[in-house]
Amino acid sequence: MFVLQTLARIALIGVLTVVGGALCGGAASAAMYTNFSCPVSTWLDNIGAGLFGIIYAAPVGLLASAFTIPLLIWKRIALAVPLVFTPAFIVAGLCGAVGKHEAGVALSAFGSVGTLLLASIAAFVWMPNCWPKPVPPHLCRQCKYDLRNLRAGRCPECGARISRSRASSLRRLSASPQTPPG
Repeated sequence: MFVLQTLARIALIGVLTVVGGALCGGAASAAMYTNFSCPVSTWLDNIGAGLFGIIYAAPVGLLASAFTIPLLIWKRIALAVPLVFTPAFIVAGLCGAVGKHEAGVALSAFGSVGTLLLASIAAFVWMPNCWPKPVPPHLCRQCKYDLRNLRAGRCPECGARISRSRASSLRRLSASPQTPPG
């Protein structure tokens, strides 16, 4: 179960990184080609440029997932993703507005990936780990059944095998006097 949950988190962070990279590229491209004094036909060109930016930046997001996945896997994803991608999105748009055409594409790609890396490191350092939640030593790792006073080498609830060393530490734990909470 833990392996499947880990793979699902890796896939989710990878997909969010690719989508975030694509959105950064769209912001950079749209900012590069935007001219607010132009007629509607140019606005359609700007939308096309934004779509082009989304297409070119998705692989950049895929490359960025090489560092976002290991840095964010243990963090609260709903909080970490906006914290990491908002600065990258802003930097991509600013780099796209400052640089024009090919220079702006390169500037926004390196600027947004660099910002993404710095923000991922900041989230890794600043945010507490929230997953996986540690299992208290007296609970079964499979089903969370309370194993104090265990007599056999298996969990009576799910049948998971309990090692001899862990069973002896559980016996010591159940022999020690329990302190009341509070």
